[in-house]
Amino acid sequence: MPKHDPTCSHVEGLTYREGACGPVVMSDTRPNETPDSAPDERQGAAGARPAGDAGGVSYIPIPLDRLRVDTVTNFRLYLKSGAGGKYVLYRERDLVFGDRHKEKLQRSKVRNVFIPTEDHREYMRYLESQLSNIISDASIPELEKARIVYECSTQLVQDILEKPWLRENIRRAQDVVQNTVTHLLKGTGQFTSLLNMMSVDYYTYTHSVNVCVLGIALAQKLGLSVHELNQLGTGLLLHDIGKAEIPLDVLRKQTPLTAEEWEIIRMHPERGLEILEGTGEVDEICRVVVIQHHEKCTGRGYPHGLAADEIHYFAKIAAIADVFDALSTDRPYKNALNTFASLRLMQETMREDFDEKIFRELIVLMSGQATAMEDAASESEGSDDRWEAA
Repeated sequence: MPKHDPTCSHVEGLTYREGACGPVVMSDTRPNETPDSAPDERQGAAGARPAGDAGGVSYIPIPLDRLRVDTVTNFRLYLKSGAGGKYVLYRERDLVFGDRHKEKLQRSKVRNVFIPTEDHREYMRYLESQLSNIISDASIPELEKARIVYECSTQLVQDILEKPWLRENIRRAQDVVQNTVTHLLKGTGQFTSLLNMMSVDYYTYTHSVNVCVLGIALAQKLGLSVHELNQLGTGLLLHDIGKAEIPLDVLRKQTPLTAEEWEIIRMHPERGLEILEGTGEVDEICRVVVIQHHEKCTGRGYPHGLAADEIHYFAKIAAIADVFDALSTDRPYKNALNTFASLRLMQETMREDFDEKIFRELIVLMSGQATAMEDAASESEGSDDRWEAA
């Protein structure tokens, strides 16, 4: 092979030549070496720490097992050079990733491939499109499935908040919720795994995903049907869509809000309803969850101050899940409470605001999860301590 053959590269123990159908591995030069490090167990690809090269481009490690065989990858794939840690293009975007590609990489002990950070959104859309296949794949560990579900949901909510009026995003939300329901219905272990993925830092998009997961699990315990879980779940994932219309300086304020700023925040349920009505993509149940998730059984909620018998049952579930997650996540002006402290505060100061039966089921659900979370923590280094008993 010519020393300076421009069509050939030596990367991470592989020598490959570009062909008409993408790179073809020609030889395994160092089959006994592990060419790249394993992904940080505390983070999935959405939260992986980007690595950079000398040119200032940053890359995100992607576990090889996340690439589905015989699918088109709409993002570029890079391998990391053994000498100097240089990132070298392995496959261009929009090529089929087949068995032969995966097998040759596995033989060379490649565990991670890399994508440029600018391709991250395309990569997440790829995972989202494969979500049903991933959930049904018995070879994928349940904790990894949970991580992928959570990452896809989080990226989707970010997309929705950027373009809330886009009908395609609302349809994507319905599909992701359906897959989340399917995953959660497999057993209590799936809920535990998703809890283990939840961010303790409050962001509108992670909060929306947390509330969706908590609300679906709670509703399942209350006996809702699969169809009802899907209806409710869509409303839960979209419950804060109206915050897309709230000024960022209010949403991101690092100190407690003023009375005037609270009035602006309290506009988000009505703004959310307007957005969803404009798309024409959701049913009445979803719209009710969005407009009523801040109503209280005491009549002291907003935007309409509804009495208990005027609040939809699904909105009552949403209200409880919303408050619990808000208490158990960090804010700039408030530290997160653990599970039992959150439940105690809700019981002692807000109990009359909630439906009694639903709140009682939340206590049973989350108290039972505290022990399960301790077991799950041994499988993931990054599980936070908000689930420890007070």
